[in-house]
Amino acid sequence: MSPIVLLLIGIGVVLAAILWLRLHAFLALALAAFVVGFLTPRENLLHHWEKEKGNTAGEAVAFADQSVGKRVAEGFGRTCAKGGIIIAMAAIIGTCLLESGAADR
Repeated sequence: MSPIVLLLIGIGVVLAAILWLRLHAFLALALAAFVVGFLTPRENLLHHWEKEKGNTAGEAVAFADQSVGKRVAEGFGRTCAKGGIIIAMAAIIGTCLLESGAADR
């Protein structure tokens, strides 16, 4: 299946879940991740992991053989790790501004 088609399906799932099912945006995004993960062909996973990421064929097969839930959870964990540092630093700066009185001005 074409990546463009998968993208459009993912966008459709997010919009449908938010607008018609009235789900929270986080749950809609998680649902879309699982749907796109289920619909992504194994060949696309192998090509991406081996050719574009530069891993060996064995690593690509191991990645493609993982369950959809495990791939989504690992991707979510990597994203949270990257964004978590930024959020923590922003919270520290915000606390410093509040305690110094600079946020009141």
